[in-house]
Amino acid sequence: MSSHRRTLFAVAVTLTAAATFGCQDPAEPEPPKADEAVTATADGPPGTVSNLQVVWIRPNSFKLSFTEVDDGTGNPAKYDIRYARGTISWGSASSVTFGTCQSQQTTSKGAGQSFYCSIEGIPSTSDPYQFQVVAYRGTLNQDAVFGQLSNVASNQGAPSGRPGAVTDLRVSSAYSNAVYLKFTSTDDGNRGVANYEVRFAPSPISWGSASRSPGNNGAGSSNASCKNLKGEESQGPGWLTTCFVVGLSPGVHYDFQLVPYSGTLNQNAVFGPLSNIASTTTATSETAIGPVQFMGTLPGQATNPRTEMIVKFGAPTQPSSGQPLRYDVRFKQGTMSWGSAASASQGTCADLAAPYPNLDASNAVYCVVAGLSPGSSYEFQLVPYRGTLNKDAVFGPLSPVVQGTTNP
Repeated sequence: MSSHRRTLFAVAVTLTAAATFGCQDPAEPEPPKADEAVTATADGPPGTVSNLQVVWIRPNSFKLSFTEVDDGTGNPAKYDIRYARGTISWGSASSVTFGTCQSQQTTSKGAGQSFYCSIEGIPSTSDPYQFQVVAYRGTLNQDAVFGQLSNVASNQGAPSGRPGAVTDLRVSSAYSNAVYLKFTSTDDGNRGVANYEVRFAPSPISWGSASRSPGNNGAGSSNASCKNLKGEESQGPGWLTTCFVVGLSPGVHYDFQLVPYSGTLNQNAVFGPLSNIASTTTATSETAIGPVQFMGTLPGQATNPRTEMIVKFGAPTQPSSGQPLRYDVRFKQGTMSWGSAASASQGTCADLAAPYPNLDASNAVYCVVAGLSPGSSYEFQLVPYRGTLNKDAVFGPLSPVVQGTTNP
């Protein structure tokens, strides 16, 4: 019953209220003008952002990006981002009050990294707007030390046309024949989201001869294959993207790299720069199947609650070989005894193969056991496994036993 299978997604909520306009506190030091020179000291001024741009536009929100700078002491900078309708003047421009571009929410990843944030609550993004940012260290309205003002970005005019850069590709989990990759999604150069081609090779990687990721086409979800990975338009650039590469060999040191692009591969694709290289060594053997993270039932919530029971559980966080696990779900009236309990043969719990689990969070899986008797108390239990039942199955540990009663 697909409506009861859940995967966690990051969701951006766009506010429709009008943005609040305000001026800089008079007590706050004014940052230098863009053409003023700043003399470096032992602790120099923060760096200057030079590539601020609008990368995504929605009816009531903008998304901005730029390359981060340091704060003049070797540490990540903080950022004050302002905007104005029409031509921007820093002193009278609005500080961001809705969205992740607010000063208190601009969490830095470090100099040289791609930074994305949103400005929400814009009455009409079709109107002309300009944007500017200044890097600083310290605390606003107290002891802040500012760099120079950035370039001025606008929502008007032609975008860059070339996809942005991925600078934080990394391996989050490695198995004997599969690896999970993570990275921050980028823009396609046309105020949309990029697509990605992922390649890998035994270290050292050479892009031209590296293998393309095998597997089914992905669609931007946390459990997508890295093959022909598509950007998630509803989320926009700047979101954490996860995909997996399968078909690897055990005990081999691999390099992974990707390139963002717009358009269609082998036809009209426009490519961004190659990403950084991520590396790992695959496991030398298949890992053990871990236990399910939780187990429960939802009495009375099935489509036919008199004869059906929803079973929920958390997929193991260590799923063995990198392939989707299967589950033998059993039930019994009265007290559960695994050997004599019936395997689910009706409903979605029958021969259940749940999606590949999210390795960084417990992934809730829901299925339905059908063919039960009305007004009866049942106990339920399951076991995760790989392979084929009654042939070469390798099992994980039995789940806890849970109880549920059908409606009379």
